Amino acid sequence: MTTSEALAWLARHQPLPNDQDLTLQQGHTYHLLLEHFSRHPDPRCIPLFLHSFGGRNGNGLYQLVENVILHYSPSQVLPHLQRSLISAQVYVRQWSAQVATHFPDDSLISLLAHLLADEDGDVKSSTIIALLQIPGSRAASILAVYAENEPDVFLRDLALDQD
Repeated sequence: MTTSEALAWLARHQPLPNDQDLTLQQGHTYHLLLEHFSRHPDPRCIPLFLHSFGGRNGNGLYQLVENVILHYSPSQVLPHLQRSLISAQVYVRQWSAQVATHFPDDSLISLLAHLLADEDGDVKSSTIIALLQIPGSRAASILAVYAENEPDVFLRDLALDQD
């Protein structure tokens, strides 16, 4: 598969189907694309991968997206991450928050703070972990205020884990 074909396939699958509807062929192709862009980095794949997250975990494939995204510099990733964090798709937001843990940057604080109000607990936990990676008092203050009002003990304790 060429890079152009790989980019076109990703563009047609924004996002992928949920895990129950993800076919073996789609999963296999997605895995091949992850391998392709690991061997042949092309920054055009960044927004496509960040918006490809369908339901749940892509049968274990979505964890591998981080390995591809880590090939790129923050200046290449952050603009796309800023857009994917405000996606209407819950799993795009969740996995983008997970990716954000590897790109701690002040430019993400407001976007991540907004996600703390998300109804999905997985989005919240990924967001908390991403905010914990950002040094400085602004992210810490946001997490402290959040923890005061969060009824879920796990999420509250996670937000207070600021070692």
